[in-house]
Amino acid sequence: MFEFFKSLFNKVTPIKAGEPVHIDITNKKIKINGNKISIPCDIEALTLILGQPRAQHYETKPDDKAVLEEMHNDASVTDRVNYMWDSVGIKCYTLDGKTVNTFSIELNKGTLEYPHIPQKLFEGTLTINGQHWLPIIKSGWDGTVIQKQRVGCYSLCAEYVDIDQDVNSRTEKDYTGIEVTLP
Repeated sequence: MFEFFKSLFNKVTPIKAGEPVHIDITNKKIKINGNKISIPCDIEALTLILGQPRAQHYETKPDDKAVLEEMHNDASVTDRVNYMWDSVGIKCYTLDGKTVNTFSIELNKGTLEYPHIPQKLFEGTLTINGQHWLPIIKSGWDGTVIQKQRVGCYSLCAEYVDIDQDVNSRTEKDYTGIEVTLP
């Protein structure tokens, strides 16, 4: 009975094939065509919205396990799986195969090919608190190959292609993707 009432308040509208996708990253949630998720979340929440993903499993060697757990604030690393929604250009990372700790939007193919890259780029609209994402990302901290911006409880990391390019001249096409994580 509880599950029935819970479903009334958490209604999910799955994205249909070919439907435009709009993602809005807000201070506390990520909205995908109006469906709200939080990071971290269970992979099933994204599967209900985006459909069945392609999975890429990774073996975690004992030496890597300690480093990864330290990087992720002592989160247990048991079964790393990356999930890709090839038709919409979205991917996510898990440390245990179930809990999404990084949500990523693929904007531009870099020069390297990886098995965990969606087959298509994100072609929808991306906003941050209802505003176009580019000026907000560009106003963040600028590193060697990434720009970081804090948005509410989230850390946004945008990787760019040309390390010699001035931040003011970067356009949407200069960024390969945006990853959303907890700081």
